[in-house]
Amino acid sequence: MTRKTSTNRKAAKPAKKKKKSPTARKSKSASTPSANILKLLLRLHDLRVHVKITDLAEEDLGFSSTRKLRRALTSLQEMWQEAFDKDLYEIVDSSGDPWVQGRKDHQYIRRVSEPLDIENVGSLHRKLAALYAMEALLPINNMSIIKDEYKNVAKQIKSNGRRKGPDPLRHVDKKFFIKQKGVIDFAPLTDLLDDIYTAVLYSRKLAVTKHKDPPDAEPKIILPLCLISYNSSVYLAAHSDGDDRIPPQVYTHEVTKFRDVKVLHDKFKYPQGFDPKKEFGDRFGLFSGDENHKIVIQITAQSNVLHHLSERKWGRNQSVTKQSDGSHILEFTANTLTEVVPFVLGYGPEITVISPQKLRDDVTKIVQSLAHIYL
Repeated sequence: MTRKTSTNRKAAKPAKKKKKSPTARKSKSASTPSANILKLLLRLHDLRVHVKITDLAEEDLGFSSTRKLRRALTSLQEMWQEAFDKDLYEIVDSSGDPWVQGRKDHQYIRRVSEPLDIENVGSLHRKLAALYAMEALLPINNMSIIKDEYKNVAKQIKSNGRRKGPDPLRHVDKKFFIKQKGVIDFAPLTDLLDDIYTAVLYSRKLAVTKHKDPPDAEPKIILPLCLISYNSSVYLAAHSDGDDRIPPQVYTHEVTKFRDVKVLHDKFKYPQGFDPKKEFGDRFGLFSGDENHKIVIQITAQSNVLHHLSERKWGRNQSVTKQSDGSHILEFTANTLTEVVPFVLGYGPEITVISPQKLRDDVTKIVQSLAHIYL
């Protein structure tokens, strides 16, 4: 009988596997392709300027080579396009211009989509309603960027599941309507308005030219702050590039006066201290002047417009005082008379300008001109 050696006995026993610590398992899972994709996504969301792809590959994102990073970027772009119907990033050169094959320059990557804003379903419903309200408020037809944003929000709502109770989106497209006189046909300006809306929404600089400019005029660079619906038209509030005042000097541009606009890649920081409610809220109209005028108007005792005039705010320091003869005195402050003149003429004999004298003179001049035409 052959005697088994100790070596054979040890070989007969299955070797025990060494247990891995939870820390080791956690470390391994952190380097999986999915985890690396997530880290890459978060890194792209943090991008404020374009960064060289080779430099990005050297960061601690879990990619051992530039080639593997490029593959991950391609996969991430495809997933983003499928989910949101738009690009997450773009490839540019060192100057920020779109990359051209064969150019002797390094490739850079720049984020073009805004970071995801995680919201609850209720907020999404309100956002969706606000988009419809915006489309109703601004007399713009077929504004594709609003419709695209609507699709994105609706998709987020769907992914979060249907909320309990009545559906606030039911007939939402019929719940916002504004009737305006003399509405402008904005259909020919759809592309122009899309670009303006994009620039306002994402704080991008605009290069603009107007119809009054010579054909060879250089575009003016402006920083768009907000869109304003006023008197059946749409105006863009903006300030000039390079105006570092706090707050900057804001100008209003009627969008129909633009001949061409171009959204630039350059973003700008929304100016500290600018608030459209403060900027335009106390004005008599939309336009401003260099001098404040105290407007004093008498509303006749038999006037049918007293309630209409007194329930509205026309300017700063407004007051309505009843007089002993039954008439009322309306007072307010306006920093321009340009829009007050047609306001006074629109009420005919129902109101009379008491002061300032310049306003009386301007109204008198127009009335005399009308008398020559009609009398």
